[in-house]
Amino acid sequence: MSLNLPPETLYSFMAGDFEDAWNSVAWNPSAKSRGNFMFARQAMCILEFASRLCWGDAASSAISDFSSELHKIEPKCFTRLPGFCADFDEFDLPYRSTKGDELLWAIFDLIRNGQAHQYQQIVADLSDQAVCDILDWGRARPAIGHRALKAAPARIPRLQHRIQSSTLAHCKP
Repeated sequence: MSLNLPPETLYSFMAGDFEDAWNSVAWNPSAKSRGNFMFARQAMCILEFASRLCWGDAASSAISDFSSELHKIEPKCFTRLPGFCADFDEFDLPYRSTKGDELLWAIFDLIRNGQAHQYQQIVADLSDQAVCDILDWGRARPAIGHRALKAAPARIPRLQHRIQSSTLAHCKP
């Protein structure tokens, strides 16, 4: 009988795969696709893994602590959206205000539950007849591991979300 791997081993595999692929693409000047969908999907898998660990420790402040640390790294993830966008029965994603109405929840739903199944950009139809999609990019230039990831936010436009009506598109970095 095969048993589930311990969380530490799973994290090591996920983070190692991400870092090795990230650096390989970054150092390969002939790479054309740059791993856009692959990295976005893998980042959502790691986010889900961490969120499930927090959920499993519901008596602690794990999700609150995780939310605070992620907010320090990328506060735009916690941009409030005009309405509720996602709900998950088995875990909570990081949040700062109300569960399910922040950009991170929409990103997770569109990428993890959309891209993973269709391998294409998923567009959400909004209640006011507008649409929302997530624009992501792979590695733009060489970087090595976690040190480079910490330095990247100010220099690399990694992520935008777009809300588009029939006449006008608004891109928000």
